[in-house]
Amino acid sequence: MSRHLVHFASALAALMFAMPALAGPGLHLSWDHCAADGRVANKAFACDTNAGSELLVLSFDPPEAKADVSGLELTVHIKSSSASLPEWWRFTAGTCRVTGMSYDLSPAVAGTCEYPLSPNAAGGIGAFQPDWFGPGSLRILALAAVPQADAFAVTPGQDHFAFALVLRRIRTVGSGACGGCSTPVCIGFGHLRLTGTVSGTDIDMYAGGVGLGGSDATVTWQSAFVRDYTSIFERTFEYVSMTCDPDNTVPVRTSTWGAVKSLYR
Repeated sequence: MSRHLVHFASALAALMFAMPALAGPGLHLSWDHCAADGRVANKAFACDTNAGSELLVLSFDPPEAKADVSGLELTVHIKSSSASLPEWWRFTAGTCRVTGMSYDLSPAVAGTCEYPLSPNAAGGIGAFQPDWFGPGSLRILALAAVPQADAFAVTPGQDHFAFALVLRRIRTVGSGACGGCSTPVCIGFGHLRLTGTVSGTDIDMYAGGVGLGGSDATVTWQSAFVRDYTSIFERTFEYVSMTCDPDNTVPVRTSTWGAVKSLYR
């Protein structure tokens, strides 16, 4: 082997061994706490109580530094492994679990993640959009913002808290219970926009990945399996592709972007 090949092989081996230790920039999603505290990719709930709640924490490692962030706009995508979205996962007005999901922006949910928001931060869930990217799906729009005077900096190499969703267990069992708690479901942190005080300098981040828990931007409920998850924008419209299987034994299926776009027509 030539000296150049030896050097190339050595560099390649070093890169391969280094890669698992580097999460890299991107969107992160975890149950229970921030991904920096040890990402929890799957949540198995016995569906046997109405008490308590589950916590989904959204965080991000930006691709570049930005010194004037004043707002976070984001989307979360939920896809059932069943043909339709279970009642347990419907939160719009007039549905069975209209108060089943809320949010939390408190520093306590950030853990060891960098918490960039000021005490003056405000925000919330802007909309629940059932069947937005096909039957059995749910799109969630949310945001958090601070006054311009409290604009903050973000830097690569650090996991920053963005938002937390609180999944309440209400109406799981007993009289008036909503069906579908035990159905395997996939959840993805699809898009994050970091808006700033200077016009035209926003940073957009997107997600995708496969596997149990998928990429760092996806988690699962009741051991579902994420396939083919991607969120992209073309001009101002978000296209989402997400295949959610009840487990990893279902044969692989692939989607074309033509098929994905047809869902929105």
